[in-house]
Amino acid sequence: MKRAGDDRLPVVLKAWMFAAVAAFLLLSAGCATKTATPPEEAVPVPPAPAPISVSHVLLQQYDAWKGVSYRFGGTGRSGIDCSGFMLTVFRDGFGLALPRTSIEQSRLGQAVPRDRIRSGDLLFFSDRRSDHIGVALDGDRFLHASTSEGVTVSSLNGYWQSRLSRVSRILDESRYVAGAPLPLSLPAASTLVALR
Repeated sequence: MKRAGDDRLPVVLKAWMFAAVAAFLLLSAGCATKTATPPEEAVPVPPAPAPISVSHVLLQQYDAWKGVSYRFGGTGRSGIDCSGFMLTVFRDGFGLALPRTSIEQSRLGQAVPRDRIRSGDLLFFSDRRSDHIGVALDGDRFLHASTSEGVTVSSLNGYWQSRLSRVSRILDESRYVAGAPLPLSLPAASTLVALR
């Protein structure tokens, strides 16, 4: 037996269920109709710094000091001696603190055979009057403070060849490009005067 109002309940329940399903479908459909946003632009990452070329650093030091005259015991622009120049080159160019004198500098590093000279190797010379020190630019040229020319580049061939007494490697090879070619701005070995 049916009572009056009993058939209203299913209609209300049906209406409520219909509204709930419709709301669910609208919300679900709203998520599906979103347009895809473009990906954010990638932030450029700066390239890793290239390894430092020893030759390049030495030539920068040469450019900064060329023409400075030789002065025994000197360490500045008014005059510099060979060991003072090595102290300055390695401090300013490579961040290394060398001792002040060539005798103390000769105790550094690892001995290297003459046929294995590389840029940055310390070169020690014995002369009839005194000892001398320079730094290799490549296999046959070196940078030094000459008693007659001041800061200059000289050839290891000729005058200096027979006076070379020791080659010492002090640079950490993992930080520098060992065999980097020299820039063209350096004079050819044939045009260099091999004077002290």
